[in-house]
Amino acid sequence: MEIREAIVKDWEKVRDLYLTLLREDPQAFVDTYEEMSVKDGDYWINRLEKKDGKTFIAIDDNNFVGMGRINFYDKFPEIPVMHKLGVLSEYRGKGMAKELVKAREEWAKSRGAEKVRLYVIADNVTAVKFAEKNGYKLLEKFENDIKRDNGKYTDTLLMEKDLI
Repeated sequence: MEIREAIVKDWEKVRDLYLTLLREDPQAFVDTYEEMSVKDGDYWINRLEKKDGKTFIAIDDNNFVGMGRINFYDKFPEIPVMHKLGVLSEYRGKGMAKELVKAREEWAKSRGAEKVRLYVIADNVTAVKFAEKNGYKLLEKFENDIKRDNGKYTDTLLMEKDLI
């Protein structure tokens, strides 16, 4: 297994991986397969070229099997936010998600960040437990924050970890 930053020439594999993750586990993400499947190459390339964030990928035998993104946002200019963490179902339980978290935390530290944040869908118990196991603490709960495809709303949690 290898963890590395995705580069522009990876855009199609990153897109295909993310779309597969959205199909496998649609309730784990805010994005939907339907909205992301119509994004063109420019969208994906622009995401990978952004200087305020990075996408990290897990590779096994030349196959992209996991990913996670981290970005600095104007709302929290000193605290980057991690998102889009996913590992293909057949590769789960092998430590790839943990390594993707570590890689993004190291990137944040290299940019001077002392903390890192993430949002997680509150009813995604596995993701909440994973975040807690990796040192993330609940900061805030946003009730009825996201409207799902079924028309129902779900809560999200903002979690944070000290890096120093």
